[in-house]
Amino acid sequence: GHSVNVFNRSLLDELDAMLTKLESNSVLNGVAFFSAKPKVFIAGADLHELQPLRDAERIREVAKRGQMLFERLRALPFPTVALIHGAALGGGAEFALACSFRIASRDKATRIGFPETQLGILPAWGGCTHLPRLIGQAAALKLILSGKPVSAEKARRIHLVDRTCPEQHLERLGRELLATGLPKHARPRDTRFPLRTVVSQTALKQIRKKSGGHYPALPEVIAVIQTGLRSGIPSGLEAEQNALVRLMHSVAFPHLVDLFFLQEAAKKSRVTESKLANISHCAVIGAGCMGAGIAQWVSARGKRVTLRDLDAEAIGRGLGTVHHLYSSAQKRHILSSIQSRCGQDRVHATLCQTLPPHTGLVIEAATERLDIKQALFAELEANTPAETILATNTSSLRLKEIGTKMEHPSQLLGLHFFNPVSRMPLVEVVHSPDSDPERTDRLLRFVQEIGKTPVLVLDSPGFVVNRILIPYLMTAGYLLDHGADPVVLDRVMTEWGMPMGPVALMDQIGLAVCGHVLGSFATWKPERFTVPPLLEWINQDPDRAAKGFYRRHKGKVTPRNLLSEHRTSSRYAALGGEQARDWMLAVLLQEALLVRNEGLVATPGEVDLAMVMGTGFAPFLGGPLCVGDRMGWQRVLETLEDLAEQEPLFIPEGTLRQFASTGAKAYDDTERRAA
Repeated sequence: GHSVNVFNRSLLDELDAMLTKLESNSVLNGVAFFSAKPKVFIAGADLHELQPLRDAERIREVAKRGQMLFERLRALPFPTVALIHGAALGGGAEFALACSFRIASRDKATRIGFPETQLGILPAWGGCTHLPRLIGQAAALKLILSGKPVSAEKARRIHLVDRTCPEQHLERLGRELLATGLPKHARPRDTRFPLRTVVSQTALKQIRKKSGGHYPALPEVIAVIQTGLRSGIPSGLEAEQNALVRLMHSVAFPHLVDLFFLQEAAKKSRVTESKLANISHCAVIGAGCMGAGIAQWVSARGKRVTLRDLDAEAIGRGLGTVHHLYSSAQKRHILSSIQSRCGQDRVHATLCQTLPPHTGLVIEAATERLDIKQALFAELEANTPAETILATNTSSLRLKEIGTKMEHPSQLLGLHFFNPVSRMPLVEVVHSPDSDPERTDRLLRFVQEIGKTPVLVLDSPGFVVNRILIPYLMTAGYLLDHGADPVVLDRVMTEWGMPMGPVALMDQIGLAVCGHVLGSFATWKPERFTVPPLLEWINQDPDRAAKGFYRRHKGKVTPRNLLSEHRTSSRYAALGGEQARDWMLAVLLQEALLVRNEGLVATPGEVDLAMVMGTGFAPFLGGPLCVGDRMGWQRVLETLEDLAEQEPLFIPEGTLRQFASTGAKAYDDTERRAA
């Protein structure tokens, strides 16, 4: 009755009854397990049943039951084989691990892994205890700590599965394996003392550096694996139970699970039935870094792409970028050599203005200049069929402004990818109240088909992510302008949970781009936005802007002298890191609240999802609205009032004052998440 197989109470009861029958069967020579679902073996435990659990004994009972069932499977008096086609994740991978053998289909849908750490917990049905004994401690740590699934071929290389084959040969190969068996492998060397201690200590140093201590599941995994290797399987299983209890009571777990549900809903949301056909061919206008990235990603998902530019050299560079992205995906075993070659064959470059007549979607990724985009869309509207969807990848300009020279501006939509396209999962699908709902739905479906997470956003400057991010960067700019140390600003925000600090982020975005976007915001609402004088001065010299705030040489990062060459004052030279952090965070939280209150997205959860997936905003805290609800909006107001005494530009908005005075929350009772 479900679209996927998940371990809920019902399935565990069935497994229990089946094992009882198998344990007393003296006739069988072996058993094979396979799925009747087309793309899923077993997707893991049912999170809808797991998430609400708070009682420690109930959590321990869930862990113990799964462990006992899988240990019974492991102890059957005949060999067993898991025939894996599709996703085998979490509890599904642990189930396969409990079988004597594993065979995986080479289909691209087959992915095997342990994503529990991405939800703030750990494999607790024997995964942490048995996986190192099978593939070695280092490989097991890499697989569990990353939370990323691997392909069938990668699983075979690390000995997670014993054989791979085409899907249609799974049963035949399974029967052969049950009949002949496999030679036993020696226990991996790095599970023995003292090498296992060296491996675990190295891993612990790495995760402390990367996670900042915000994700307790990561050190717990290392500790549990060490316990199992040092003290034996029963101790390892008990350690898994104890760790699961602790982690499900941590701050991170409920937020990470909520974000998972939000992401799954965005990926699978049903759109209204459209009379228009699915998009199989699209054109990308502009062969720069962003255009080439979009072309590569879309073509890798089976779509044909026409990459158009008016400059032959730009086309050459764009095709070079496409090739580089495919080569990188091949090296990281994301794509096979055949998939890479076929994907590149689906990209056709052209200098011709006329696009193929069967083009269903045109994505503009040209220079972020209003006049260029206006002229381009007027030309596209005149030269493409009426049913072709026209979309802009603008990051800051409004659809209303871009479409002023179009005959039917309501047909223009936004498709805002984030850079780098190959790594950022979010796409903002931008529409206006006048947009054709059928076209909007078709565009949402396209984003889902290419494996991105769409968030539907109303047309507004900066949409959601940049609208919230830009005031935060503007605040950092003003603090720098008055003497704040960029190293301190970056350090306090990364220690708090951001993936990088605001100054480093401005460097990554590009100071010219930051200045341009801030300038457009200042035109929109001059009473709230302005370009900090320091940033204005830097952008007066293109070379200065290109170099950025930091000098990077041989792995060392140091601030540039330009910070001392032009500063309005030095009043923040001794500014404490915590106060700077609170000021910048308060500005960001207020903007998130304004976005929510203005109805740019349908739910507060979509604001948080967009910020986590578009900027990496502290996932373990659930997103800015979750943080604001948890802190209390009164505290945010007081912090902003403190900043406004120094910088009147940051006087709190009426919406924040209202929420603070009434004690209101961004999430109401029906939308309530784990804040």
